[in-house]
Amino acid sequence: MDNPLKAGSPPPAQLDEEAPRPLPSLPTEILQRIIQVALPRLSFKTFRERYDILLVLCRVNKLWAALAQRELYRHVWLNHEVAADAYLANSSSTLLQGTNSLRLNEADVDQPATPPAVTTTLLDALLKRLPKLSVLHATSKTSAHEEGVTVDLSALSRSCPDLERLAIDFCRIAPSANMAPQRLSFLRHLALSYFADPSDLELSLRMTDLPRLESLVFIQGYGTTGEDIEDLAARLSRYAPQLKAFTLSFADTGPHNQLPSSFWSALSSLEALALDHDYTIPSVLQLLPAPLRRLQVRPSLQYLPPLTFSPVADALKAPPPSIKYLKELLLPPAEAAPNASPNGPTLRNIQRGRAEVEELCRALKVEVVTEDRFAYEDYIGHLEHALSFR
Repeated sequence: MDNPLKAGSPPPAQLDEEAPRPLPSLPTEILQRIIQVALPRLSFKTFRERYDILLVLCRVNKLWAALAQRELYRHVWLNHEVAADAYLANSSSTLLQGTNSLRLNEADVDQPATPPAVTTTLLDALLKRLPKLSVLHATSKTSAHEEGVTVDLSALSRSCPDLERLAIDFCRIAPSANMAPQRLSFLRHLALSYFADPSDLELSLRMTDLPRLESLVFIQGYGTTGEDIEDLAARLSRYAPQLKAFTLSFADTGPHNQLPSSFWSALSSLEALALDHDYTIPSVLQLLPAPLRRLQVRPSLQYLPPLTFSPVADALKAPPPSIKYLKELLLPPAEAAPNASPNGPTLRNIQRGRAEVEELCRALKVEVVTEDRFAYEDYIGHLEHALSFR
């Protein structure tokens, strides 16, 4: 009798040794998300790393190459005029039409051999080709031989009506012949930093109408006068009630940098506030009419003045109503500057001041978050630290 097990067994499977069957590809949306997760966060300091990763992904296959190129053109950094010219040469490409954010130049004086910076003329040409742009970060190189970039807000409002985030750093503002403010209907986040002419801060607000503005960053260098602050405060008052996040920072300290109490008391929607470590934090918090959720203490850009936690500690010792519902206090590390003055506070004193703030926060049930500080005299790091705060 035949063996029933042997008789009923199926014939052995035939293996195709010529070409294994390929695995089915993931949906395009998932592949695009995988690429985005593999990339570092957007920053002037991470663009080279992003480009290197995307170039590697282009070698996987044609599909990955197409997705990587799409991501490459979605967030663009043009550090000099050669790159800008090459980018404009592809203006007919559908990839260029997908550009969402654009960053120009960088504050870099350590590499004098780089090609000339993107100029005002090139900036105007770029904006005309990018009507769907939603993020623009324009800065001038700080090298003495470079010509600064001038931003024409009138042209910007016409060329990029859908702009949502705008950062103007170390630039000039072009005066407008049109007396009516230029409307940027969708702009929600605005950063104005280190203007060559301090009066351009006020001019930029006078020339624009920003009905949806909710986050504002002001960083100013040296040379600001009391008159500049008064003019600025008058323009700021228009937007104070709608602001949810506000950052104020100065390169130098002094009584002329104090915004009037009428501005602080008008911040009726404010949820997040960032101030310099040595600013008059107690008096500001006393004036705020809205309950803060997040408070950030910013360290100095320069080596002086030395880091202090006394102002924020004084505010916490007699907590005003504005911090009754405070959830987070963001602090820099308790560090002394590398070349700190021997007459300044010691590292131990700075650490004691930080420890006192942490103890006060525990009593108030406020979470303390330690942030990595930007490098000293790193202007771009100083600005991007502010832009990351919401």
